[in-house]
Amino acid sequence: TLAQAVPEWEAAGIRQALARTERKITNPVYRSWEPARQAARDVLRRMEAAPGDNGSPIVTGVFLDIDFLWERLLEDRLFAGVRKPFSQQSRDVLNGHVRIRPDFYFSDQKIVLDAKNRPAWERTLSVAKGLWSGASDAADAADVRENIYQIFSYMLALDCSGGGVIFPAHIVRDPVGEKIGPAGRQFWRIPVCIPQAPGYPLFCDALEHEFRRLRTLAPVSRLIE
Repeated sequence: TLAQAVPEWEAAGIRQALARTERKITNPVYRSWEPARQAARDVLRRMEAAPGDNGSPIVTGVFLDIDFLWERLLEDRLFAGVRKPFSQQSRDVLNGHVRIRPDFYFSDQKIVLDAKNRPAWERTLSVAKGLWSGASDAADAADVRENIYQIFSYMLALDCSGGGVIFPAHIVRDPVGEKIGPAGRQFWRIPVCIPQAPGYPLFCDALEHEFRRLRTLAPVSRLIE
């Protein structure tokens, strides 16, 4: 819709659109984007391309699909040594009425995993009630429940005995497995600790160490062996 609308914008319309970006986001659905929006404006200002300040209707920016990058990081680093290949293809289920695309489907081991870049998942590891409690607030709980239903539907559609989510974390934790559903399928929460380091080479070394650690733990170890 934007691609079709932008060529028809007049200069006044562009200025109005830029002015709207200066408003603080209060809608709870988009509130988490506010820090990223402010950071993007700071970057543009440092590039001397401040929106609305230099008289130019053109602003150069970059959108990073963090969910896609998180999936690719896991694909290239965590699962780089898997002996049994995984599938990321879309497939039709329920007689073609529904199409699904799991991030990592290991058909030989009957395991399906999804990459989730959601802070709510790390918070579930600190809640005494565990998986189904969601986390600390209603928004977290809604995110977690939606993800659980998604992965469980993948497990049922693909007849998988195991499934779960892989998400970034701030501290080192082991994967947690729990029974889910009437058939006793195993649902895994797999946290990947994103290290803090004073430099990029040290960060890469620490992250590789974390990936090596996870490869020795279930369920990842089952996929590597």
